[in-house]
Amino acid sequence: KQNYMKKLIFILMMPLVVKAQIGANYVNLDQYGDSLSMVWMCEASDYIVPVRLRTDKEQSPVLDVATLDKAKMFKRIAERMGKHTEFCYTVNLWATPDVNLTGIKELINYGCDVPVIEVGNEYYSWIKKDYGRIDFSFYQPKAEALRSVVSAEYPNLIFVYPACPSPKGSGISPERQDHKDWNEALKLMLNKYPNDSYVWHVYYDSYDAPVLADAEKGLTKQKYTDSQNTYLADFYGAYYTGCVNSTLFDKSFAYADSLFKRKGYFTEYGTVGSGNIRNTYTYGLLVFRDGVKWKEKTNLYVHAGISLTGVIQPKNSKFDPLTINTNNVRRVEYWALKMANECVNAQPLSTNNELHEGVNYFYFTDFIDASFTGNFNVTFETHYISGKYLYSTGGATAFMATGSTRTQEITGITVIEGYQIPFNSFGYVKVICTPIEVYGCTSPTANNYDATATIDDGSCVYDVKGCMSRDASNYNEAATIDDGSCIFPPKECLKKRWLFTSLPCKKSKNNVCHCE
Repeated sequence: KQNYMKKLIFILMMPLVVKAQIGANYVNLDQYGDSLSMVWMCEASDYIVPVRLRTDKEQSPVLDVATLDKAKMFKRIAERMGKHTEFCYTVNLWATPDVNLTGIKELINYGCDVPVIEVGNEYYSWIKKDYGRIDFSFYQPKAEALRSVVSAEYPNLIFVYPACPSPKGSGISPERQDHKDWNEALKLMLNKYPNDSYVWHVYYDSYDAPVLADAEKGLTKQKYTDSQNTYLADFYGAYYTGCVNSTLFDKSFAYADSLFKRKGYFTEYGTVGSGNIRNTYTYGLLVFRDGVKWKEKTNLYVHAGISLTGVIQPKNSKFDPLTINTNNVRRVEYWALKMANECVNAQPLSTNNELHEGVNYFYFTDFIDASFTGNFNVTFETHYISGKYLYSTGGATAFMATGSTRTQEITGITVIEGYQIPFNSFGYVKVICTPIEVYGCTSPTANNYDATATIDDGSCVYDVKGCMSRDASNYNEAATIDDGSCIFPPKECLKKRWLFTSLPCKKSKNNVCHCE
């Protein structure tokens, strides 16, 4: 079964973007991209709608005009919705550099924002097919020829090149020496182009969750009842545990950062066999967590999960889908990514969370008995997606096995006031913190400054400098700090006092103590 978006993607923030957010990987945009899917994608995005545009799917020397026309359509729809589309243009290395330049120029002349050029999708695989081995020396002439032609016309474009995902020394299984050799050769080429970068793809597989080896073949058809058959529960339980506990992302970013020493463009993401499992609660949870965790740190983009049907169907048999009345549906991952887009600088929810003035976001993937610290007036909102099962689906009516109960209960994001995490849910807690009104002295220079006060009540008391000696002729009764300014009368006058006072007499011009 085809659909116009095969893979989840992550794309790093384009140059003009000021805030990380989630976008789309349009693979078969020419065939399956329609106005409804584009509207939905704009709804799931903030102001910027990032799109990875694939013009290399047909591996043809001819320009992919149909995809370019759909990109223009996307731009028009986004503008009508008050959004701005940015395209990461993936060139077709089966066509000449001049053919690719023609396509890029056509979009730019139309008014499309095309700041990034991806120089071939996973082209190391095609190099191996053509030359029998993964060798960067076969790729580099193609890449630099393309770069030379396009950059001559558009010198400010950023070019990004595919890095191999399983290099030796990365801790990412299986570790491969040919992947390491490719990446180190790419690093040397990047040294010549300080504004260019690399592309990285992240996929969970059987090294993260062994049961994913089964997903490659298609899930086995089952006669399912809740009490008699636990096949799906066992499969998704093992899938959930393996991928949630995986350190794949940490290893990928740690390796890439240490080698290339620049921000990369993560343009694909997912799990192997994802066509069978991507419209489920478990997959949505991974998409949400990874999107929130990495988008702010690396400016990632992930495509919104819109498909032709959203029905889970194995390769070796059919389940029991009911009639589908629409060409496109919003799958679980769509809602997960929309929710991830709403989080800004989100922190993982823990048992004790420190609050700061303003809006605080905390994301969760399971129930946590959390507490919050901070001296504020607070309001809580919990946003979440919930499913009865780890394999619960959304977007279209589907059955996970012959005779099974319907599991398509995920229809969107639930928002409730307060802090409450239901069973089998993932999402975020939004905490709005405003100062508590405390009256007191708010001036730091005052003697009675109150650091907890938010409203000044006019009670501030300040030090007064002056003469504090009563024997001085300029004694200041209000002074609290002696400033050394005291003036004392002659000694012979100190013994006499002004009438009715304790002040010493002053010496007059004629050297007589004057007391009256």
